[in-house]
Amino acid sequence: MKKSMKKADIVKIISVLTAAAVFVFMLIAKNSADFIENVYSPYISKTILGVLSFFTARIPFSLTEALIIMLFLAAVVWLTIRIINAVKVVKNRKNIWIFILRMLGDIALTAAICYTFFTLSWGMNYYRHPMDILLKKSGIEVDLPNGITLNEIETATAVIINRLNKQADQIKYDSKGLSINPLTFNQTHDEVRRCYLKATEDFTFLNPVIKQPSVKKAFFSTQMCYMGICGIFIPFTAESLVGAKYPDFVIPDAIAHETAHLNRIAREDEANFIAFVILQYSDNEYMQYSANLNLLIYLMNSLYRTDTEAFRRQNSKLDERIIDERKAYSEYLSQFEGKTEEIVTRVNDTYLKNNGQAGVISYSQVVRLAVGYIINNTEETAQ
Repeated sequence: MKKSMKKADIVKIISVLTAAAVFVFMLIAKNSADFIENVYSPYISKTILGVLSFFTARIPFSLTEALIIMLFLAAVVWLTIRIINAVKVVKNRKNIWIFILRMLGDIALTAAICYTFFTLSWGMNYYRHPMDILLKKSGIEVDLPNGITLNEIETATAVIINRLNKQADQIKYDSKGLSINPLTFNQTHDEVRRCYLKATEDFTFLNPVIKQPSVKKAFFSTQMCYMGICGIFIPFTAESLVGAKYPDFVIPDAIAHETAHLNRIAREDEANFIAFVILQYSDNEYMQYSANLNLLIYLMNSLYRTDTEAFRRQNSKLDERIIDERKAYSEYLSQFEGKTEEIVTRVNDTYLKNNGQAGVISYSQVVRLAVGYIINNTEETAQ
């Protein structure tokens, strides 16, 4: 018994030291974007995610959610056993500190394994070259001479509004004012996949991990609404989960966004931008409508924070059906607002900051990329 316990302790120590080594490696490597861009992302990360996604894409249900349930039950059993053992230790007057150290060792082992796998499989993609540089390598310009001005945000917003007003005639809406996606979830997933394969010819850095990515409806979709999350990518299984309870127009954009994460676009603003661009490659009107409406929300929020008069000018140009959909969406979200969403937002903010982003505000950085892309790469004129 003692011998086996010593072996277990050695395993814990090795795992923790390995995690420490990976942490040091990350600190060094994150200052070398060229290494991450040319070695880690296209070879190490892509290979690990590709193998995982190959298998999880063939499982008809969410492996992630199944594992979460099993891990929760395992944690309950583990904690129960530990409490029972703690009582025995106290009764037998044994050294309680040794028991506590072993318990902390179990926790450290689990954390070390998770951290090591997360970092090696996906985490270091946060330190790739910025999207501006990747786009330039593909011959796509998003930089603006004087940075983004209010006038340029208005111009880009007007272009998107013009698109949406035209598309509204092709879209069906329900009695609440929410648009109806003519495709099923799986059909939408397939269409997004085709969009990525088409776009790779122009956006060469995308380099998809697998032709059939693993994006699934979340079983806990309602719970995701309460957490304010419409999609999440899990590096441990290379699965993307999308909250199917959200209004239809959110789903295509969410699938495209989470697929961007699988394709090693880690930063949130960049994944948002890629989702917008990718869906423009679809021949399906609703896919483009989803991309444009989701971007419009970011653009209008940016205008509102910058200049309320500019916001009113652009808002007055919107088709009533688009206005009604935005109102219906706000009303839908309001029923899930509460403490849970606040806590999850704080956790997400901390997570993003720990990975070199500007926190949840990084989601709004999509405006900079999208405005630059629209101004530099479209011949559309706003009306």
